[in-house]
Amino acid sequence: MIRQDHARSKLALLMDFENLVLGIENDIGNESSFSIDAIIRHLEEEYGPVIYRKAFADWGKPTFGKYARDLQHAGVEMQHVVRVGYNSKNAADMFLVIHAMDCMLTYPDIDVFVLVTGDADFLPLLTKLRAAGRKTVVVGTQGAIAGTLMENCDEFMCYTPDGLLPVPRIRCNLTHFKRTVHDILDRAGGNMTLSRLSGVLLHEMPDALPEDSSPEDLVRFLRVFFPTVSVSRKGRHFMVSLSEEPEGAGPQDGDLPQLSFADYMRTTRGFIQDPDLRDAVVQDIFATLKARGDDGLTAGELRELVDPEATIPDKEWFGTVFSLTCGGCIWEDPATANRPGAYRHMRLYRGAEDSEEFRTRYYISLFYKAFSERPDITPDACSELLFPETAEEHRAFFEKVLERLRERRTTG
Repeated sequence: MIRQDHARSKLALLMDFENLVLGIENDIGNESSFSIDAIIRHLEEEYGPVIYRKAFADWGKPTFGKYARDLQHAGVEMQHVVRVGYNSKNAADMFLVIHAMDCMLTYPDIDVFVLVTGDADFLPLLTKLRAAGRKTVVVGTQGAIAGTLMENCDEFMCYTPDGLLPVPRIRCNLTHFKRTVHDILDRAGGNMTLSRLSGVLLHEMPDALPEDSSPEDLVRFLRVFFPTVSVSRKGRHFMVSLSEEPEGAGPQDGDLPQLSFADYMRTTRGFIQDPDLRDAVVQDIFATLKARGDDGLTAGELRELVDPEATIPDKEWFGTVFSLTCGGCIWEDPATANRPGAYRHMRLYRGAEDSEEFRTRYYISLFYKAFSERPDITPDACSELLFPETAEEHRAFFEKVLERLRERRTTG
C-alpha cells in the first residue's frame, strides 16, 4: 500500500546498471542476488508509482545481460551503452544525464527522480533536478557510494541482501568518516558502547552526523557501510566491535560459520584464484606504484598498466585492490574518494616499500576477517587454499602471517 503522504508522487527510475551490478557482485563479505521487483515494489510502497523506468549498460556483456529477462518483465527499458575501457565512462554517464533531463521536460508531472548509482559524476544532475523542484533519491550499494551523493540528495537508500534500507546521510567525506570510526575503535581496544562511540564521533567530527540523527540511525549506518564492524545488544546498551564478535555472541549470524574454510574465504573475500597469477599481479602492482613514487596513479591507470586486457575478473581484481588498501599496502588519497572508482588516486603506502613486506601485508589483510571468525584457520588451511599444489612449501610463510595477526590482536 502506498503511503498517504506520498500518494500523489510519480517516479522516474534511472539506473546506472553497471555501477549497481558491480557494486553488488564486488561487495566484499555480502554476496546477494539482485531483484528489480524488490526495488520497484519498495519505491512504490514508499513514494508512488514508478512510471518511467530505464537502465543503462552494455547489455552484450554476460555480467549485465543475465539480468535482461527480469528487467523486461518489470517493464524497464534497457538502453544499450558500449563502454570500451575506463576512458569512455564520462560519455556513458552523460548519456544517462541527457535521458534524465529529457524525462524532466517531457513528463513535468514526475516529481521524484530515483538515481541508482554510487558515482559522484551525477552530482551536477542531482543539483539540476533539485533546482527544478524535483525530489531526488539515490540508491547505492555497500562500499560503492560517493559521499557527495549522500550529502546532496534528498534521501539515500542502500541496496542490501535484505532489500532497500534507508540510511542517514553524513555531511563529510565517507572514506574519512570510516577511517575515523576505525581509529576510534582501535584506540578503544576494538570495542566500545554505541553511546561512547557517538560521543567521541561528535567530539572529533562535530558536523558529520545530522543534528536529528538517532542511535538507531548510527546503528543502521554502521551495519550498511562497515562490514568489519559488528553491532549487538548487550543488556541495555549496544556494543560496537571491530573485526570480531562481541563477547558471548557466538556464531549465530547466518550460515557463513557453517561453510568449509575454503568456501568461507571464497564467499567473504575476492582474490585471484590462480596462485602464480595472484602473486605476479601483487608484485606488478607493487613495482608499478613504486616506479611512480609520490606521483602515484589513478585506479584506472593502475589496472591499464597491470592488466591491460582485463583478463582478471572484476571481482578478483577489485577484491585484490580492496585487500591491498585495507592491508596498508596501497594509500588512497582521501581527496579523491568522491571521484568514480577509476579516477581515485593511489600510491605505494609508506612502510610497505619492500616487495616481500608488501606481499606479506596483502595476505595478512586477506585473512584478517577469517582470523577473528574461523576457529579452523591454520597455516595448513591457508596454504592448501591458496597454493594447493605447493602447500607445504608455503606453510612457513602462513605461520608468519597468522603470527602477525595474533600480534595485531594483542596490541589492539
